[in-house]
Formats: sequence, structure tokens, C-alpha cells
Amino acid sequence: MGLFIPLLVISCSLTLANAVFLCLPYTQPKVKRAGIIIELITMILGTSLFIWTGGLGFASGPDWYEVIDTQSTYSPLASWAQPTFWTFIGLAIAAYFPLRFIPVEKLPPLLAALCIAAIYAGAVECVLYIVQVFPWGQEPFSFIGLLPPVNCLLIGAKAIKDITREKCVRLPLWALLALLPFMGVVVGVLFLAGQKPESFVTGFTETAEWNLSTKIPPPRVEYQGHYLCTVAAKGHRRLVRPLRAGRRHGTSIIVNRQLCVANAFEQLMQQRTPRLHKCVRYAYDHTGFHLSRHIHSKAAADTVYLLMKPLEWIFLLVLYLCTAQPETRISRQYR
Repeated sequence: MGLFIPLLVISCSLTLANAVFLCLPYTQPKVKRAGIIIELITMILGTSLFIWTGGLGFASGPDWYEVIDTQSTYSPLASWAQPTFWTFIGLAIAAYFPLRFIPVEKLPPLLAALCIAAIYAGAVECVLYIVQVFPWGQEPFSFIGLLPPVNCLLIGAKAIKDITREKCVRLPLWALLALLPFMGVVVGVLFLAGQKPESFVTGFTETAEWNLSTKIPPPRVEYQGHYLCTVAAKGHRRLVRPLRAGRRHGTSIIVNRQLCVANAFEQLMQQRTPRLHKCVRYAYDHTGFHLSRHIHSKAAADTVYLLMKPLEWIFLLVLYLCTAQPETRISRQYR
């Protein structure tokens, strides 16, 4: 929170400056240069803020059909549609530079129209993104995370306004006529690369728990209270290998084999050595929950999973030495 106030002030100031320059009918070269400098600062700082505040977090977020825990968030953009989204955003950013830095008299009209068409397409994606994620919630950084796409719209509008005033007032109309062919070519290339033609829009609708979402996700599961539950829920699936949903104290959790083995061992200990189990349980209750609160990332969950592997093998050895049907005992856990 220490950086929130200055970041908020800087971000809002840059947004306000871009809005003012958009409405300002300036003609002096110095004023125009000042506006371009503000744009470049906004693009550099805005990209950093967008990454830092979680705007790019959906790149690794789960899709709507996956089971997630109560602390996680579904991706606002379907994973299969992300190449389409970033392609159009990247083309819009690339189109900005010819409009801004090639002298008007040297800029071919068709190139200018195609650049404006690319900005139009990127603007549509920005609007869809803003509508999809607004509001993010009560977190203060959520507001800052919305400013980068808003500034993209302002900067694109400024570039189109300036080239229109200096070169040709009909360019935006020509760009509208060129928009469909431009998008058709881009979508066609993306289709050859494996993207769905409709992913420009359905990437936002085929999601869950966002404003444009149309999918109903599976029930969420709880992971707190047992740090191995946290590991099973938050680690990379290929490593921690979640097996199924289970029940713990009346709450759904994600279960993997390591968790089942540990709980089966604890059950055996409770039956054979209740006093020792009571001491171990007391120590675990005072450390495991606090440890689980620090497992915020997939890397942290993976690390705990790997560190627990030697203990898992010991638990498994004891189960095979002391029970007639160890796998049956393991499979019955959290049913």
C-alpha cells in the first residue's frame, strides 16, 4: 500500500493529460511534441503497471471448466483465444508509430488507412477487456489496472485525430471500409496458425464469473486449513497431479495422492499410537495452517510438494508394513 498513492496520482495524472490533449485543438509543434512525450511515458509506465497490478495475470489463469479453489480467479479471456487478443493489440501498437513518426506528406493514404483500421480493431479489444473485468472488486490496485486500456483508447484517438486534421478528414471513413478486409486477413492468418475465427469475441464470452461470461463453472473447492490441500489445489497439475474432489470437514477440497497418503498415515497413527498422534496433530495444527497462508504461487506449492516427497515415501513404507490393504486405505481418504 505504500506505493499505491503515488502510483495512483501518476496514473490518473497521465490519463487526465491524455484526455486533455485529445480535446485540445493545439496547432503549435511544441504542444504536439509535449503530447507525444506524454503518450510515450504513458505507454512505458502503463505497460509496467498493467503487468504489476495483475492485468496479465489471466495469461496463466484457469479456464472456466477447471475446478479451482476459493482463493483463485478464472481467466477473463479463454486461453485458446489469447493469441488472437494479443495479435490485435500488438498490431494496434505497431500501427501507432507510423501515424506518429512518419511525416504526413510522406505517409501513403492506404498505409494510413490500414494503420487506423488496426487501431480500430485494437480499440474494440480494449473496450471488450474493460467491460469484461470492470469492476474487479474492492482491491485498490484494481482501479489502476483499468487505466492502461483506457489510455490505449485515448492515445489511439489522439493519433487518429492528428493525422485526420493534418492529412485528410476522410481517412477514418476509409479506415472503416478497410477494417473488415484487414480483420479478415489477420483472422485468416491466425486460423492457419490454429486459432478459431470467432475468438476475437468468444474469447471473452466463453469464460466464467466475468461480466461477459456465458459459462457456468464447476463448484469451487476449499484449500486452506491443511497445507497439503493447498499444494494439491495450487501446484502445477503435471507435478502435483490432482486426482479428484474430496470432502474435508464438510467442505470440498482437491485431492492428490500425496495428500491421501499423508492422511492415511495419520489415520493409522491415530489408531495405533493415539498419544503420539495427539502430540503430532497439535504441532501440525499450529504450523500447517500458517504455512498454507504463505503458499500463494504455483512455484511455492510445487516446492512444498517436492520437499514432502521423502516423507510421503516414508508414510507409504509404514502403511505397506503395518496394514493388510494399504491402497484401499489410501483410496478411501476424503470420500
